[in-house]
Amino acid sequence: MARATIKGSSDQMKSYRRTLMSGAIIAAGIVAGSLLISSMSAMAKKPSQPASATYTIDQCVTTFDKSEVTPTSKGFQFWFVTQEVAPNLNVKMSHVDGVTANHAPHQHPEEEIFYLLEGHAEFTLTDQKVRISAPATLYCPARPMHGLANVGPGPLRYLVIKNG
Repeated sequence: MARATIKGSSDQMKSYRRTLMSGAIIAAGIVAGSLLISSMSAMAKKPSQPASATYTIDQCVTTFDKSEVTPTSKGFQFWFVTQEVAPNLNVKMSHVDGVTANHAPHQHPEEEIFYLLEGHAEFTLTDQKVRISAPATLYCPARPMHGLANVGPGPLRYLVIKNG
């Protein structure tokens, strides 16, 4: 696996860690809400795991490890909760370099919540656009065209919480 390096001064790294920690606390509330949405949606689906499924604490706790990020053409991503652990819910952190986007607006059948940890973004939903700064939450219903672009000179970091 290719490894990305996060560069910055000691103060920048401390600020980055504080941003991640405060974002993680807020994200816990968002994840709880997302779990509620996911569980309500899943009532019509089969359960994500059989009632007899057993999890270990190692499967249920993930801490950020910069040596395990997946580089992208515009930055990197890090998976906190994968579909292998929770088939109906996943959480990743995306880092997008200044004034760019990971991809063009797109659509898919799953709902998403973006939680902005750091930076300035332009959020597109169908034919509407808004500029917003972290900390903020953005909800994407299933199926409409949507996108998120970094409109600031520094990095845009956000969590993607997705059902399905």
